[in-house]
Amino acid sequence: MDTSFLLSLANKDDKYHKEGMELFKQFKKDTNQRYIISDYVIDEFLTLISRVVDMKLACKWGDYLFQEKWFDVIYSSPRTVQDAWSVFKKEMGERSPLSFTDCTIVAFCLLRKINVIITFDDRLRNYLS
Repeated sequence: MDTSFLLSLANKDDKYHKEGMELFKQFKKDTNQRYIISDYVIDEFLTLISRVVDMKLACKWGDYLFQEKWFDVIYSSPRTVQDAWSVFKKEMGERSPLSFTDCTIVAFCLLRKINVIITFDDRLRNYLS
């Protein structure tokens, strides 16, 4: 899961809010599928919410993310961070480079052989294809 997906859920004015809510409902119903979110995505999302909205909402979302059971939080290892750094350096010269957090998502996907990223960021969505 990417930060853009979480932001679509948290912000009713987000252009992807309706689509994000539909996906969210599907994910919660699908008990046969496990979804993952990385510590870097949680960090990016909570920091953004705390700065743009307020700490109260960030804490509410943080409690939800750390207590919810329809996804697993995965934590970055030194290898993941090193692989993300390699992806990040390959982005040099790109018109719209991936953020380092996005590079950690790519690294997790490559290490775990995941080929779908839940995101509204076209560049990230198409990175693995």
